[in-house]
Amino acid sequence: MGSGLAECRIAGECGFHWWQARQLTELLELGLELGRLEEGEEAGREALRVSTAIEDPLNTLWTLAGFARVALTRGELERAGRIWGAVMSEERTVLSTPGFGEFAAPLAGMTEPAFLSGLAVGRDDGLEAAVELALAT
Repeated sequence: MGSGLAECRIAGECGFHWWQARQLTELLELGLELGRLEEGEEAGREALRVSTAIEDPLNTLWTLAGFARVALTRGELERAGRIWGAVMSEERTVLSTPGFGEFAAPLAGMTEPAFLSGLAVGRDDGLEAAVELALAT
């Protein structure tokens, strides 16, 4: 995954920020699949920085969903709910995106009280707070 980060940085240096952000999000997803959460989070933090800087709402939401899944994998239910709640507050933007439902499936059926409590907070706090929470890791 390390060489992927280097390639993404090169893309950014060349001005291909949209592509850079999307590929960094792919690295976050790969980190989830491989159980390499720290590496995935590193790529995800950079993806969020780039996506918010270029005002790419779709990739911002997709990346936040990845952070919610990382938190869920770690058993951080309230944190996962907060981030997921913010994403769901913008659901009209992402739900019709091919592949998003499958990617977010582990979050969709969560019923644990800590997750649901975080979900309510995340919906109220919004995307900016979720981005800050994800970047704070």
